[in-house]
Amino acid sequence: MTVQEIIINTGVLLGRRDIIDYYADQLNFGEQTYEDVLMLVKVINLVVNELASTYFPLIKEKEVTFYNGSISYGDLEDKIVRILDVYDSRGNKVAFTDDVEYILINDTSKKTTLTVVYQYLPEEYYEDSTIDYYEKDIPAKVLSCAVASEFCLSQGRFEEAVMHHKRYMAGIQEIKSPKNGFIKGRSWK
Repeated sequence: MTVQEIIINTGVLLGRRDIIDYYADQLNFGEQTYEDVLMLVKVINLVVNELASTYFPLIKEKEVTFYNGSISYGDLEDKIVRILDVYDSRGNKVAFTDDVEYILINDTSKKTTLTVVYQYLPEEYYEDSTIDYYEKDIPAKVLSCAVASEFCLSQGRFEEAVMHHKRYMAGIQEIKSPKNGFIKGRSWK
């Protein structure tokens, strides 16, 4: 799912033909359309960060080399929210401690390669970026409702913002609800 797709879907929700057609012919649009598209990109960043920190954490696994029992968070190349686990090459959990700047392990040998599993926030998105969520995880329709809500809020269109926010929250609840709500029947023997 791309930022452009979300912008176009949001344009549909907002009834903004100029935003829907923006990527087909960027040269023939006014300054206001351009500014609104830039605002939508900012709002997409806001919404995706909210999703990643509140509802659907983004989790990555990376093999890294620890030197003298520590590694800097900067070596993980992402904005770290928290470290979930550390594993050795055999898949066994390794005890670790979160420090302000480092992940520390008890093994202080010169060089140890371990796998770190962590929750992160995505980097800033631009118009040509691909969003870190897949359509199957968070449908574009749900993401577009959140973007439309925040955009309307920024424009002072409060009633419309509330309507889109309700759709967004309904979509979140639908995604988070169990897919199979049936419990197998049980009996006493």
